[in-house]
Amino acid sequence: AYGLRRRGISTLEWLDGLGMVDRRVAYGHAIHVTERDIELMGRRGTGVTTHPSCNLHMRNGITPVVAMRAAGVTVAMGMDDKTVNDDEDAVMEVRMLHKLHRLHSFDLTAPALDAYEVLEMATINGARVCGFEGEAGALLPGMKADAILVDLARVERDPWIDPRLDPIEGFVQRALGEDVRAVIIGGQVVMEERRVQTIDVEALHREVREFCSR
Repeated sequence: AYGLRRRGISTLEWLDGLGMVDRRVAYGHAIHVTERDIELMGRRGTGVTTHPSCNLHMRNGITPVVAMRAAGVTVAMGMDDKTVNDDEDAVMEVRMLHKLHRLHSFDLTAPALDAYEVLEMATINGARVCGFEGEAGALLPGMKADAILVDLARVERDPWIDPRLDPIEGFVQRALGEDVRAVIIGGQVVMEERRVQTIDVEALHREVREFCSR
């Protein structure tokens, strides 16, 4: 509203005049955009990070993710120190993204985001908007060996689900961060059996608590 009142054009259109709507640029949140803004971002190859829980906490609004994807905008999942349970659970944030955008139109026949699309936003698109396209975001030859190992035993057992269910659907619908047993970054195991290998987490927490008590 300020941009339209001050300059007669949207803030994104004004930024485009400065060369800042570009494939090398990613906009965080990008909630209050016009249809012309979305078309412009798609044409320029600009990226967007959407932060579902943060936007709900702060009453910012909801990023028009589905419209952006339809226009060719690269939309990635972001986390902004304000997840739904204040626990920085990235897996839960994937589910929040999935659920929040299932109803995105007055046309109830419009297809909803599926599990593979939101997982793409959390992995491939996350790498792309950070400038790591072709280096990270997928398990392919020549890419960095970044991976998580997920124990789906709890997901598939309580309550029972049909074993024929696509495991990606099960992961997005039910998994939690605590189901991630190991994390590998660049081929190095940084968490194994839920224990971080590279730093002393308890010592770090003690240091933080001591600092905050002062």
